[in-house]
Amino acid sequence: MNTLSSPDGTTIAYDQMGEGPAIVLLPGGSVDRMSNASLAAELAKDFTVYNVDRRGRGDSTDTLPYAVEREIEDISAVIEAAGGSAHLYGSSSGAGLAMHAAADGAPIDKLVLWEPPYNLNPRPELADAAKVFHDLVAAGKRDEAVEHFMGTVVGLPPEFLAGARQSPFWEGQVKIAHTLEYDATVMGDYSMPVELARSIAVPTIIGDGSASMPFMRETVDRLAELIPSAARVTLDGQQHNVDGPVLGAALREFLAA
Repeated sequence: MNTLSSPDGTTIAYDQMGEGPAIVLLPGGSVDRMSNASLAAELAKDFTVYNVDRRGRGDSTDTLPYAVEREIEDISAVIEAAGGSAHLYGSSSGAGLAMHAAADGAPIDKLVLWEPPYNLNPRPELADAAKVFHDLVAAGKRDEAVEHFMGTVVGLPPEFLAGARQSPFWEGQVKIAHTLEYDATVMGDYSMPVELARSIAVPTIIGDGSASMPFMRETVDRLAELIPSAARVTLDGQQHNVDGPVLGAALREFLAA
C-alpha cells in the first residue's frame, strides 16, 4: 500500500502493481478499493495499476466538508504520482465521479465507465438522497443509512436486507456509511447528466452486463450517445458486481490502442 497527500491534506491510500501505462481505479458506493482487487490484478499484467481508496474509506483519511471538487483533486494527485497522465476507471457511482473528473479536465488519457447508475426515468425518492444520508449519520443511525442505500437507492428486497444485517460484511458497510452521502452528492438526483456527458472529450468506453438490472442497458446506451468519443460494450452474463478478470480482458484492446 502507498499513500499520498491530496491538496487539502487528506491522505489517499492506493495499491500499486504491474508495469506499463498507468490506470487509476475508483470504487463505487459502499465499498473500498478491495472491490476492484481482482480487476487490478488482471490489468496489472499489462499496466501500472493504481487501485485507490476514495477519501473517507479504507486506508484513506477524510477532511470535511465534503465536495466533489476535493475528490477530483484526489484523482489528479494520484495521476500526478503516476507520472502526470493515466487512464481512469470508475465503477457505479465511481463512474459518475470519473465522469466529473474527465469533464473538469483532469489529465486522463482514456476513460472507462462501468454501469454508472443514472436513470432515464426520474426517481423522486432520490432527489434528496445526500441529505438523507447526512442526517441519518449525524443522528448516529448508521445502520439505517446502510438500509436506505440498499433498499431505497439500490432497490434490494426487504428479505435481502434482513439477511444482510446478520452477515459478516454488514460491519464494514456501517463503518463507511458516512461516505454514502459523498456518492449521492456525486450522483445528484440520479437523473441522466446530459451536459456533463456531452462535455467529456477523452476517448471513453462504457460497459454493462447482460444480467444487470434492466434500466442499466438504457442508461449505458444513452450515455454512449451523449459522450462524443464513446464506445460501449455489454459483457455476457455479468452483473453490476462485474467479474474483474472478465472485464479486464475485455478492456485490454481499448486501453492498449
